[in-house]
Amino acid sequence: MRQIDRARAAGIPWVIVAAHYPCLNTGIRHGCDSGPGILNLLKKRVDLVLGAHNHLYERSKQLRRNGSDSRRVLPDEYDSDCVVDTGSDGSYTKGRGTVLLTAGSFGRLEPSEDDDDAESGYFAMSSATTSGFAELTVTRRIITGKFVRTGGTLDDSFEIVAP
Repeated sequence: MRQIDRARAAGIPWVIVAAHYPCLNTGIRHGCDSGPGILNLLKKRVDLVLGAHNHLYERSKQLRRNGSDSRRVLPDEYDSDCVVDTGSDGSYTKGRGTVLLTAGSFGRLEPSEDDDDAESGYFAMSSATTSGFAELTVTRRIITGKFVRTGGTLDDSFEIVAP
């Protein structure tokens, strides 16, 4: 957490965190190796959290914890008060919350274990039937993400734009 504060104090324009296992996902449960405490990054409004272990592609809505309406985000639960932007148009505003991106579908695909997954409410886009990878472009004012399809039919792109 101190590193995030230091990055912000130093004027680093984007804070991006990578984790092996995504703590929130709609795929097969592998656990959250970093612990659910990583979701405290939502309070710090980290711009983007990258995950990969699950063999699917998914992009979350923009999420945040604010201490009043949305006190916690936990695996296997859903709290709509933690969603600040649905991401339905693929555009998010920097500083409002965190976007989670899992791009693990370049190799084999792995379908979801549970069609009634409570966490699915946190996601704007999810597919375990299209293979590909995420291409990210980062400038001082914008992060642009694009799903590059290598098989299947999913098309997705998003942007996080500095106000």
